[in-house]
Amino acid sequence: MNSYKNFWESDKAQDFHEMKNYKTMEIPKIAGLIEKANPATFLDYGCGNGLINTMLSKKIEKTLFDINLNNISIKNPDEYNCKISKRAADLPSDYFDMVLLSFVLVCVPDEKQIMEILRNIRRVKKRNGALIILESHPCFVQYSFSYFDSALDKDFKYLSDGAPFQRNIFDSAGDKISFIDYHWPLSFKINKLIETGFNIVHMEETPDEDFCGRPRNKFFPPLYYFICR
Repeated sequence: MNSYKNFWESDKAQDFHEMKNYKTMEIPKIAGLIEKANPATFLDYGCGNGLINTMLSKKIEKTLFDINLNNISIKNPDEYNCKISKRAADLPSDYFDMVLLSFVLVCVPDEKQIMEILRNIRRVKKRNGALIILESHPCFVQYSFSYFDSALDKDFKYLSDGAPFQRNIFDSAGDKISFIDYHWPLSFKINKLIETGFNIVHMEETPDEDFCGRPRNKFFPPLYYFICR
């Protein structure tokens, strides 16, 4: 199984981003939150393929950053008022009205990197700006949902910080890809947000939806998002 560095910084990550409709559940909802807030400046931190930016108003100035810019699928960034930043250190301080951190923390293998990400976002976000964090729900990582499941040992301990586990993602075409994610309990993430000076102003858990022919799980929400200031 690929490590974080080998998978997300390799050409194999493109296979993940090219899966059909693998983000059907969360992208429209998060795009709606962004559009409702109508930020003048928006940062997609850990943007992956960056396609959520094509759903947003062209009036919004968008900046895309990722550790592997080869994954970005937007052929003509200027068409969507997008800029691409090659280094987190190059992002301007106190500049962004809104920052999106979508399925990033679950990919990070150690606490030091998580703190570095949160501190950097704190630096670049305006004082009154917002951070949206979207993650798979760590409380229910052992359950199968309509578009992903996880391979966990029966003795897996929920309160273990950063424990690696295999994630299997399915899409609407019936394709599957597997890679390593890292388990960070919900309490860990909340405490790290507090430590870096963020205030959580809203949290929402999202239900499993019908997706790609796999049965949905009506009992547990697979995703959640925070809005932080």
